[in-house]
Amino acid sequence: MPNKIEPSECADTGNQPQIPEQGMPILRVLYFFYFAAFGVIITYLNVFLRDTGLSGVQIGFLSFILPLVSIVTAPLWGIWSDRIGRVRRLLLISSIGIILASLGIGLARSFVWWIFFIIFFALFDSSVLPIMDSTTLRNLGKNSNRFGRERVWGSVGFILTVWVVGLILDTVGSQWYFLFHILAILCAIIALNWLPDQKPKLQPAIRSGISNLILKKEWIIFSLSLIFIGLGNFSINGFLGIYIKDLGGSEWLIGSAAAIATIAELPILFWGENLLNRFGPWKLLMVAFAATGVRLILYAAMPTAEWVLPISLLNSFTFGVYWIATIAFVDHLASVEIKASAQGMLYAVLNISRMVAALVSGYLYDIFGAGNLFLVGALFSSFAVLLFWFNKPEIQQQEVIESLG
Repeated sequence: MPNKIEPSECADTGNQPQIPEQGMPILRVLYFFYFAAFGVIITYLNVFLRDTGLSGVQIGFLSFILPLVSIVTAPLWGIWSDRIGRVRRLLLISSIGIILASLGIGLARSFVWWIFFIIFFALFDSSVLPIMDSTTLRNLGKNSNRFGRERVWGSVGFILTVWVVGLILDTVGSQWYFLFHILAILCAIIALNWLPDQKPKLQPAIRSGISNLILKKEWIIFSLSLIFIGLGNFSINGFLGIYIKDLGGSEWLIGSAAAIATIAELPILFWGENLLNRFGPWKLLMVAFAATGVRLILYAAMPTAEWVLPISLLNSFTFGVYWIATIAFVDHLASVEIKASAQGMLYAVLNISRMVAALVSGYLYDIFGAGNLFLVGALFSSFAVLLFWFNKPEIQQQEVIESLG
């Protein structure tokens, strides 16, 4: 008998400690600053490394380290959050670690030191999103399909930062990117002072809950699909900025492309509740997977760097639709005692995909260039569409809507 999403597994969170309602505005502020920081790293780190003289293979290796460490640490942070519930304390520890690591990455000038500080960075960076997402979902309770309206503030922070930082880096050079990353994290630390903390909560059923989750057929197919689609997404996140510079573009154009892509996702995140209620996660994920393949093909075919701007509008589907459906899918597969653990498991799966992609993407870039790298990513996106199709008989839209409450 196939496993299905059962409403009873995810319906009532009334017995779970929640952050008071006044904590939601602070969560939005934290999303803003953490994603402002992530935007700097995602957009400019590989550009900085390439400008220091590293090859595509070396950049790919460093990109491989990040998900390799996070595969282990993201679930552990999620389990720790489920057990002790001290969200503010955990985020403070993580933020301090991120600042120290970012400072080291920016000041290092040898490949060995970059390896060390990337590992240190991944150890703490892997905690933030699982803890933030699970805390927000727990606070929303039965209204968890409103997650996108809270998460949208992260996109706003991302947009403003990458655009402004791109303009500044055009003048001062990419080697100063880490200062803007540290500034955003410092602002998050200040905001943490106003985040109401949760009480510790011992959950003896966490281990069995995780075992039940990862053995579900839906989770297995879903995870494999994310690995394939992640191979395509990594080529965008890891090498689009480099490709823009190869085509003669500037740091400002790189930042503008990232900002436009993020602007495109805002309406989807804000009105994601309506999309989830009407179509359900399965249909939305199918659309997102297909749109990712189209976006990659268009990047490979663009004749000049400026074409990146209109093509990046497809991010409304390749991230906006993809992310609200992914978070909803995982949250409602997971039983109530493992909400944070399940989000940590999700990030572990995503990092497995990034790790596999990092092993081959730098090599493919050095040999064939970014254009062919994007075409390979489009091929993997088609694999994700075909594979996830087999989840259709198991995940019925009405069941998911009922579980959303």
